This record gives sequence, C-alpha cells and structure tokens, in this order.
Amino acid sequence: MDWVVLFTNGNPTVYEVHKGKGGFHFTPMRSLANDSAVSPFFLKKIAGGWETEEAINIQLMEQAINKIENLVKAFLID
Repeated sequence: MDWVVLFTNGNPTVYEVHKGKGGFHFTPMRSLANDSAVSPFFLKKIAGGWETEEAINIQLMEQAINKIENLVKAFLID
C-alpha cells in the first residue's frame, strides 16, 4: 500500500494510492489537520505534485510512516 499526504487549503490528509486504469486513484483515509503527532519536520517535499495539490511522499520517511500507519490503523475499522 502506498500513501501520500496531500495538502488542500493547507490541511494535510492521508490518501491511499492505487494505480488503476487511467492513472492513479486517491482514496482519502484520514485528515491530519488537527493531529500534532505528525510533524511536517518528518515529511519530505517532492518537486511537482498532482494537479493543484502539493504532494508529499512519506514512503521514504520511516519515522513519519510509522506514525501515520499507527494513526490510520487506529482510525480504520477492520
């Protein structure tokens, strides 16, 4: 599973990324707008992005991944 954090109007949201027919599909998983557990310090910016949203790749940042995984797991209902 690949995750990215996209900023819309300055609010970060975790999206699950699926490569499907016609390109990439993004499924919103959890808003991080009011979550101090995920610090922008751990997020590495990548030049460019998708359309008008600024994409942050968290896959390379192990510490951010661990924090976000725990947040998403706690949020999701199995």
